[in-house]
Amino acid sequence: MRRQSFHSTERRRSLLAPPRTKTKWHAIVIGGLLLVVVRLGLINLQLLSLGGTEDMPLNTEGLPYNLSIAMIQQRFENDYRKQQQLTSKNNKYIQLPIPNSPLSPVSLGACCGIGHRFIMNIRTIVYAVSNFRLVYANWTNGDATWNDIFNNTGNIVQGPITEEFYPNECPSNWNNSSLAYQNILDDDHVRATPYYYYGDVGAHMLFEMPLAQSIVKILSDNLSPRVLSFLNPLRDQYSKSDLHLCAHVRGGNNETGDWEGKKWRHVDVFSTLNKTLVSMKSFAETRKDAKVVSVFVASDMENARPWFEANAPDNWHIVKPGKVIPRPETGVWFGEHGSTTNSILSQEQKTEAFAEAAADVFALGECHALFIPNYSSFSIFGIMLTRAERNKVFFLETEGDYIEYP
Repeated sequence: MRRQSFHSTERRRSLLAPPRTKTKWHAIVIGGLLLVVVRLGLINLQLLSLGGTEDMPLNTEGLPYNLSIAMIQQRFENDYRKQQQLTSKNNKYIQLPIPNSPLSPVSLGACCGIGHRFIMNIRTIVYAVSNFRLVYANWTNGDATWNDIFNNTGNIVQGPITEEFYPNECPSNWNNSSLAYQNILDDDHVRATPYYYYGDVGAHMLFEMPLAQSIVKILSDNLSPRVLSFLNPLRDQYSKSDLHLCAHVRGGNNETGDWEGKKWRHVDVFSTLNKTLVSMKSFAETRKDAKVVSVFVASDMENARPWFEANAPDNWHIVKPGKVIPRPETGVWFGEHGSTTNSILSQEQKTEAFAEAAADVFALGECHALFIPNYSSFSIFGIMLTRAERNKVFFLETEGDYIEYP
């Protein structure tokens, strides 16, 4: 075996680069950590300066995509905590998050009856808003455009179809976001009422969802001049009432097709009107200080309002429409997919009829008490707004009386 002299080994070591000491390694590690801390600090400062707090608008224009996403996440959590605090303090509505420009818009379409359209659209809007995305409303089925009914807002505008488009449905995960949380109530005692059927289509989740309620409120505050031409004359009649009562009675008007087959939705109209008036009187008796009482009745049955005029207490005011659109001989102007009922109308007449119906939808949300005798998606926005305003909703029990929704 060859022996290696100490001298030769030392000589080779002297020719090599001196080894790094532990002190130098420590310096490198510490320096790296300082760079990370500084980087995080700069990001946090950027987040704060560009809207990372609850009280400042969120703006990510020109930022790298990853930083934009980080801002969204931070703002999302801040907003969620803030909205929990707001709703716990009995505030009625929450501020909607501003859409983030790097994220692609979601688009929605229009189909079928007004209530069906609204229940699909609102869930798609909840999905988009809770994910900080803009909504393009693409109502191009020929009856009315989005801007015929609503003005554009910061979250929803009339626009083209996008890659993610929901023409007559909503995302399956529409309420998965933590921002779309619901207030949980004990609803067992109203399950033998139309409430059960709202639950059957998932609509009851909207009744107690502050985000959804806030979206509908914004829509209500941004109705088009055409819709307001129908709604404002109604408001003029009940805006100064001490007690304003509402009901929506869906009678069918001898409609065929989809409605005809859904027997569980059918009611005896005059028996229902009578039960509704009896319950309204009972509720009014609990409001002894109410000197001026008004009643608004939305119905597809032309004889519903005249019945109330003939049977309500003489000192009650039954709200009458300022503008009257003729009703179809059977059914409704905007019903199931494929219906040709409104084919006899001109485009202007279709738009006017849709605006009148939209005015009724939102008028049902401006009541001190809302009475719902049978299921109809037409009533959903009214229930949501009535709940948000901390007013009363009553459902008619099957073969029974109205009971209060807690």
